[in-house]
Amino acid sequence: MNESQGFRTKPLDPDFRRDPKTGCYCALCQKDIKGEPRFYAHMIHGCFEAVHPEDREIANAMVVEHDNFGLLPVGPDCARVIGREFVYTAEEAAAVREREATPSQSTTQPPPPGR
Repeated sequence: MNESQGFRTKPLDPDFRRDPKTGCYCALCQKDIKGEPRFYAHMIHGCFEAVHPEDREIANAMVVEHDNFGLLPVGPDCARVIGREFVYTAEEAAAVREREATPSQSTTQPPPPGR
């Protein structure tokens, strides 16, 4: 585990040699995923690091956009390699996406009165 960036990451060893046959494949090994993905990881720096779920907002603020891939699907074998601590279930990933799509109350400005 690495915390030198101000948030927890786990170094990964992706294998990009496979050529996926479908549009739904593991971001780490590029094996096709049958059915809907059950696991996701927040990947940064070319999929060479996974971000800890509790540090997602910090990573989103600190990692430049072209190096921040966000939540990507991973197969069950790679989810075990990454470790449960750094992997989201499909339900957890859906909840994160929903929260990010909904503007928070604190950042939404009400319209000026009388206009």
